[in-house]
Amino acid sequence: MTFVKWISAPLLVAGCLVASGCGDGKTTVKVKVLKDGAPAPGVSLVLYAGAAASEGGVTGPDGIATITALPGDYKVTASKKPVGEPMDPKAMFTKMAPKKGGMNKAVADTSQAKAEELADEFTKQDKTPLSLKIPPAQNPVELTVKGK
Repeated sequence: MTFVKWISAPLLVAGCLVASGCGDGKTTVKVKVLKDGAPAPGVSLVLYAGAAASEGGVTGPDGIATITALPGDYKVTASKKPVGEPMDPKAMFTKMAPKKGGMNKAVADTSQAKAEELADEFTKQDKTPLSLKIPPAQNPVELTVKGK
């Protein structure tokens, strides 16, 4: 009986800490990205604490990404590259076929190379004007980006 009392108290305290979310100290923040005044879906966000990438997320159809990170001040980069159409299997064989001059000279199809949709200033850590403070004063936090 004494053993049960001795082990129950620490387990109860540990369970309360895990349930309250104070175990890792992270805070969940919603970040809404706007482009031309409208929600911007499919934008990849990366948070930087100093020179190191910390956390990140991708905006959904509503332009909102949910990010969980430790309290602090972060620089934020944003990137959006369009998703290409699936390649037709016949076209894949044509484009990936060996070129004249012998074997092993197949060239990858770059016709669907993805171009960045956002201005360069948002994609570079040393140039981005975007920042985020966690915990935020408001939730969701709104970040505005511009296209090229």
